[in-house]
Amino acid sequence: MEKLSKLRVPILIHADPVPPIYRLADRFPEATFLLAHMGAGGAEGSPEGMVGAIHEAKRFDNIYLDATTSNVESNITEEAVKEVGGRGCSSGRIFPASSPTRSWRR
Repeated sequence: MEKLSKLRVPILIHADPVPPIYRLADRFPEATFLLAHMGAGGAEGSPEGMVGAIHEAKRFDNIYLDATTSNVESNITEEAVKEVGGRGCSSGRIFPASSPTRSWRR
């Protein structure tokens, strides 16, 4: 983590649940963490898990949320932008049927 922080390399986390990541974010404030699928990157991903990730991204300046998710119908993307703003959200597309573009426009 220290080496990645010094090199300013973002750390993509594709895991669920993500509480250990919050501990790492606290321990390594210079590191940048990007939570894939807004923290719901595992088989147990859920809107509730994403709400938790949004809360933590608001708490930690070094946690960013990736809005590439199949859960765009739940309005979770709008919630993330509202709570964290542009500072903490990124967009991408790895599954064509789940483009967050529709949510960004709302």
